[in-house]
Amino acid sequence: MPKFFVCSYTCLAKSYCDTLFFEALSNLTYTNKIIKVIDNSQTLEYFSRLNAINEYFAKICQIEHINVAPDPRASLFNRAVAESLSLLQNDFLKSDCTHFVTVESDVIVPPNLLEFFCEVLDKADMIGGLYYNYSQHTKEDYENEDFVFSNGELTGCTCFSRKILEKLKFRQGEDLSCFPDAYFSQDAANNGFKTGRYRKIKCQHLDDGTGFRGHRDYL
Repeated sequence: MPKFFVCSYTCLAKSYCDTLFFEALSNLTYTNKIIKVIDNSQTLEYFSRLNAINEYFAKICQIEHINVAPDPRASLFNRAVAESLSLLQNDFLKSDCTHFVTVESDVIVPPNLLEFFCEVLDKADMIGGLYYNYSQHTKEDYENEDFVFSNGELTGCTCFSRKILEKLKFRQGEDLSCFPDAYFSQDAANNGFKTGRYRKIKCQHLDDGTGFRGHRDYL
């Protein structure tokens, strides 16, 4: 039976949707899982808020705060993403989980997300769901519910096999303005790993507090 390491990174900038995000995590129906959230905010104030929200939802996940040192070569946000993903990857590899699932903290996943991933785990080493990412997902994606191979997936709502995470790492490349998930997709392709998209998985995506992105955006 697959065991999932469900994880996310967040910060004070995502406070507009944190309660909805934790509620969605608490509603996941698949039982064989670990959930971990990393707060990479610059102070501990938001970490305290996250712990209070987690307490409200019966401590559904582990929460950890990390301090990210500034680097003039890259934005602090970019570095925070890279360091958070690296730490989460290391925690996963130390665990007995079989699959690593990333969910960005403004993405609201369906309760049966992990059951959906179970349906296609044998098809690819990196499988993404849909979360209304304008640069990545199309109207055609939302009109179908099949599995298709893709050129790469980002970390909005994505399942990774243990095999791929034992081989590749989330990293910053020479272009420090690019995010580590983009480099990971590139490395996956260069190393012969299959990536795909299960278009049956349709998440909601909160857009900077102004409302949900929805199917209407693709009509």
